[in-house]
Amino acid sequence: MRTIYAVTGLLAATMLLSACAAPAPTLEDAGKACVTYVMSKYDETPKRADRTCEIMYEDMGEADFIEEWTR
Repeated sequence: MRTIYAVTGLLAATMLLSACAAPAPTLEDAGKACVTYVMSKYDETPKRADRTCEIMYEDMGEADFIEEWTR
């Protein structure tokens, strides 16, 4: 019976920790960060900044782009 309580407690603790974890960054998060940076750093319009970020995305690939812009 103690084993059941121990396993149940461990499961509950694991679920609680995973619920508190920050969500994984998304492509949208990375895109917003990139556009914001390009606009402020290079004084670009939103349209040109978006195109610049699209080019970076195409060159880097999705995983690297997300990692780069959501650090």
